[in-house]
Amino acid sequence: MSLSPQQSATLAQLRDIATPDTISPNTAYWPWLLYGACLVSVTLSIALFLRRRRYPWRGAALAELRRIAALSAGQRALPLQQLLRRLARPGDAMAARAQGEAWKALLNRQWRTDLFSRATWLDGLYRAPQPQVSDSEMAALYRLLAQRSRWPW
Repeated sequence: MSLSPQQSATLAQLRDIATPDTISPNTAYWPWLLYGACLVSVTLSIALFLRRRRYPWRGAALAELRRIAALSAGQRALPLQQLLRRLARPGDAMAARAQGEAWKALLNRQWRTDLFSRATWLDGLYRAPQPQVSDSEMAALYRLLAQRSRWPW
């Protein structure tokens, strides 16, 4: 295939054009890396903000549990029972009325543990003397509430 004289003249004019120097890959990628880091940090910030908004009473429940733990072993059972009733599923009529073994089974199902079926302090809250809640049981309950990434409902 041969070129026409006009095409040859046009190509001859293009020989004067200089090509630019090559760009280093390091200078081309750093803005994208900065953009990616900003995007990741904004996404994580939004996720943490939404998580705190989803469970706003978690901190209050843990603070209440610490306050109950400061009481003597004989005075812990009733406030602990009241806290568990408040943490039970809101609006669940069965959780509001459950007593004895049904209440223990509901708590075990709700929190996915067997801690409550072994708890003797859930039996007979209104008889004298009040049942004792040991420090080890309080520590186990605190770990259960603190380690939950989600509340049970």
